[in-house]
Amino acid sequence: MINRACTLIFDEVSLKRNLQYDSKQDLVHGYADTGYERRNNVANTALLVLVSGIAKKWIQPVAFMTGEAGVHSGPLLILKRLIRDLKEFGLFVKALICDQGGSNGVVAKTLGISPERPFFTIDGMKVYFIFDPPHLLKCTRNNLQKRNLKIGTKVVSWEHIKQLYVSTHHLKLKYVPKLTDRHINETPFGNMKVKYAAQVFSRSVCLAMQVNELLPTAVDTAEFVERMDVLFDTANSSCVRIRERKMRHAMSPSTEHVQFLNSCFSWFQSWKFESGCQPRTVRGWQVAVRAIVLLWAELQASFGFQCLLTCNLNQDPLENLFGIVRQQHGCNETPNAYQFAAGLKHIVVGKLFKLPNNSNCEQDKSVLLKSLKRPPLSDVAGQSQSTAGTSLDVREHLSVTDLPSLDVLEANIVFYMSGYLVHAFLKSKACYSC
Repeated sequence: MINRACTLIFDEVSLKRNLQYDSKQDLVHGYADTGYERRNNVANTALLVLVSGIAKKWIQPVAFMTGEAGVHSGPLLILKRLIRDLKEFGLFVKALICDQGGSNGVVAKTLGISPERPFFTIDGMKVYFIFDPPHLLKCTRNNLQKRNLKIGTKVVSWEHIKQLYVSTHHLKLKYVPKLTDRHINETPFGNMKVKYAAQVFSRSVCLAMQVNELLPTAVDTAEFVERMDVLFDTANSSCVRIRERKMRHAMSPSTEHVQFLNSCFSWFQSWKFESGCQPRTVRGWQVAVRAIVLLWAELQASFGFQCLLTCNLNQDPLENLFGIVRQQHGCNETPNAYQFAAGLKHIVVGKLFKLPNNSNCEQDKSVLLKSLKRPPLSDVAGQSQSTAGTSLDVREHLSVTDLPSLDVLEANIVFYMSGYLVHAFLKSKACYSC
């Protein structure tokens, strides 16, 4: 029963308006086509729907339609039809996952989704609506770049993060070496990168802000950065065992994930961006957090889940699929309808292409539920055996005579990096003598 719980992931991709005649099928590709009706309008978007496992990582493209941007009736009809059809095959769709694109927001509004009620019912079954957490993290960063955020009496400002970067980037040893101009300044494509937002909202940035001599009000920003880091770890957990203090491990009855997410729900209610109307990102976080908590409770009660990897509740598999489709036609960002359909067929046949290195999400490691490609054979006998660990004598004298003079900031960096290197060495070598 646990493997029958699944999600539907859906999103749109832009298409180039183009008509192309297929002599084999005697069909003109490029018109708006929902699968139920075909219209005379030339399509400029394609909606793709994947079914994805919750307990195990598997995916399967199940439907796609071409249409025009701004037409919102087709997606909802397809999603409801898929939920019913999959139930007949023994798969229970427990969540819809998407970003906050215009048409997706209309779908959520039509279904009556709200922070207090982040689900809808179909044939007596609850289906939860989850906005993609990585997308929400990116949008939070983008909004904070434009205006300050008030949380109660505290003020979170992007200027504090920029001040940290400006005051430390000249150092030979940097507090946060991953921070670059692309992380701090608004750029056309940098604002679309989730990894930049995740690297800004990180524990290392929080620690650097606490150590560095910034304005007293920067403490509020540092606390915000730290909490966003924990929130993203909670909403994107990818390992079963608890390996560190961070909340990257799976949700279980004994972990603190539910309590933390419930506290975040109240925390989001106090968010207020300065000047202008409030962005939909705030409401999106509330819907996502509440939906994950309620979904986890139902998965335990109805499907026997003992733990939940929340990384299975985002749309990375769909983004990766879009990246592969674009790659097949010379890295074409806007394929036409015929190219999109042809690329999708190749993927269903057997995932013959790899994800580009500059993609906007992590490798999802999902496998196609149905594939015509023959599974690879594993030669267990031919695998090399791991050698037994040898004892290392690390008590040799190391003479260092040319240490440069360091100020307080750089000395703290050396101390932090030294501790990290020792930790990484002991973890990789499993040296019990140390």
